[in-house]
Amino acid sequence: MSEYVVINDQPIKGDNAEGINLTDITAQAELGRRFLVEVDYSKTHGTCGDERCRAGLRSGATTIQPRPSVFGGPDVHGLAIGELTGVFADDEGDAQSRLEATKAKINAAGILSGGHAKCAANGGFEKWMRIIAENPEQVQPYAQSQLGETYDQSAMDEVTGNAERVIQSGLYADWTEDNLVRALGDEAGEAIEVLDDVPHAAVLLERTNMPNMTFDQTAVYNESVAGPGSFEVDDHYATAIEDAVAAGPDAAHKTVLARHAREVIIAAVAAVVPNETIFQADIRQA
Repeated sequence: MSEYVVINDQPIKGDNAEGINLTDITAQAELGRRFLVEVDYSKTHGTCGDERCRAGLRSGATTIQPRPSVFGGPDVHGLAIGELTGVFADDEGDAQSRLEATKAKINAAGILSGGHAKCAANGGFEKWMRIIAENPEQVQPYAQSQLGETYDQSAMDEVTGNAERVIQSGLYADWTEDNLVRALGDEAGEAIEVLDDVPHAAVLLERTNMPNMTFDQTAVYNESVAGPGSFEVDDHYATAIEDAVAAGPDAAHKTVLARHAREVIIAAVAAVVPNETIFQADIRQA
């Protein structure tokens, strides 16, 4: 089967005041398709959808390996999904124990942990969760545009209500990216990537939805036409994480909530990163 690219002609963030040429956006999106690679979730650590070039690992190794991506990495994304679907509604544990419980769930489902150093999506967990809780009108239109006929306002209201409960709890007020490092323990050296210390400058978010596929973020960065680099969310990977977190009582309902939660997470993270303009492209399979 072949892949093709669909470009949204309006940015998901900003008003294109920079006058970015859609021809360049299309060429940048094609890089994602060109550099698609196969990955095994059970053998490849996950990472965040950050657009910047990979430099190595926390351990000091210079290993650069394409990894499946969601914002914050699989553990942090899973934690956010757990909070937004109410998995932790009756849990009296602190933020750290909830992250560790999430890690255990996704690992048991065959998904390896991971992330990267200096991750705004991880370190800014409370900041973007607050957007979902306090400014749902800022993120709901994006969710509705992505979900189409499957969008359910009652499900969205439940998701944003859960976000409000999380913020009111204060559990994440002191959250830092070190929470993930502690949860990973000895695994952190291999699971945490180090990125080049350069500013965020991407103008494109690419979403893929193919089993066991991602694109090589470093290759895309190095060949960039518009950017440099492209944010990346692998939707099939996100689904695997969400299904693992939602498993158990009321899984069918929590899965519906998780699909809505994914979209507002993407919109909220896009809102807090410093990039002024972000377009979206979807890489689909024919």
